Amino acid sequence: MPHPSSRAAAAPRSEDPTGAPTGPLLAAFAARRPAGPVVLIGVLMGVLSACKPAPPPSPAAPTAEATAAAAARAASAQQAAILAAGPPPPTAPRRLPPAPTGSSSASGPPLAGDPSGLDVERLARSRTTFQLSTDAPMLGGLASVDPRVLQASFEADPRWRLSLDQTGSGAAIACLRAGAAGDWTARPDGYLEERAAPTTPVTTLFRACVRFSARPADHPWTTSPMVSHNGPEQRDLTVTAVKLQQPELAGWQSAALTIDAPTLTVELHELSPTLDMHSSARVLSDLQQRIASVSMALSRPNPQRAALATLPPGEPALGAPTLRCFAPAEGRVRVRARLNPGSPGWVWARLISHENSPAQAIDEERWARATAERMGASAEPGTTWSFDAQLDAGPLPAKAAVELWFEPDGGGDLRMLTPPGGLPCAPDPAG
Repeated sequence: MPHPSSRAAAAPRSEDPTGAPTGPLLAAFAARRPAGPVVLIGVLMGVLSACKPAPPPSPAAPTAEATAAAAARAASAQQAAILAAGPPPPTAPRRLPPAPTGSSSASGPPLAGDPSGLDVERLARSRTTFQLSTDAPMLGGLASVDPRVLQASFEADPRWRLSLDQTGSGAAIACLRAGAAGDWTARPDGYLEERAAPTTPVTTLFRACVRFSARPADHPWTTSPMVSHNGPEQRDLTVTAVKLQQPELAGWQSAALTIDAPTLTVELHELSPTLDMHSSARVLSDLQQRIASVSMALSRPNPQRAALATLPPGEPALGAPTLRCFAPAEGRVRVRARLNPGSPGWVWARLISHENSPAQAIDEERWARATAERMGASAEPGTTWSFDAQLDAGPLPAKAAVELWFEPDGGGDLRMLTPPGGLPCAPDPAG
């Protein structure tokens, strides 16, 4: 018989109504008593419950850097899929060889034909001399302006088109556009047409360009005696106009002049049967105001806004990007867009034919040279800037579409700015 003290020291034994042991006596009870099905189930449930791992901690919210990296990987994968379904990436326009002689890069109406074939005696009797005068030096204050900031002011301004020099130098040249707010354009050769009324004949052809590098030594603008060269500090410009000998411009006069400064050159060419140099005088006045505005903005606490000092109202615009391609005249294509490449660089158009699979690029080098343009850019994604290019493309394929491409400064990767497959070309501006 057990001693009373030993029974008092033992822990109490408990069982549920089914006879299954509970509490700390589970192991001892199971060793002394045969296990029935219900008891084994209870034991297994208890063991599994005890071994169940703790739930993992909630994952931390992704950082902004991780989100941006994931978006970049997704964009890269999408770009790879686009390129796999179409033609290979294009060659950036500034890396193309010089345009062949007689291509669409011709400069438009000639200065006065071949100088070696001019009738000097007749010229002496038919020339006219103009004098343009101002109260201040023509390009006064230019020495105090960073040429890169001045160039950026032309890039951001839709009234000027900053395109690629066609000589293969890769230099930029800004040419004046014509038009009204939101619709500035120029012919492919850069000349503006002036008329007394929309349906009347052209009365004046005019081109104003600002170059950010010198022309080649053998170029007509450098060698022709019909071009009047002037310095940036001159107040009075003497310009000689001559009668043109070309049959298509018979009776017209031509006057061409340059203002040559160390960092840029202004080129003005005005042609008319009743030449008065009014267009040239207006542009010179506008250039003086631009230089003064940029110079003043550079002296303020926020100099990065200097390039925006001369923009027209409504520029840059707010809203979603847009792109339109249409043919306003037979064989001529116009590409208009509002977009934001995000950083400075070159934007150009590529014509794609979807008549076969995969799609094929059409006359790619000529399109790149003719449409390459530097435009405004901003880190603000909600702003858009103007892109407008025209070229004489000839008949378009039945299933034609246009892609816009971008090459950032500094040699970064090329990037397509349009949706996969490009956007179709409509037959007229209403399309």
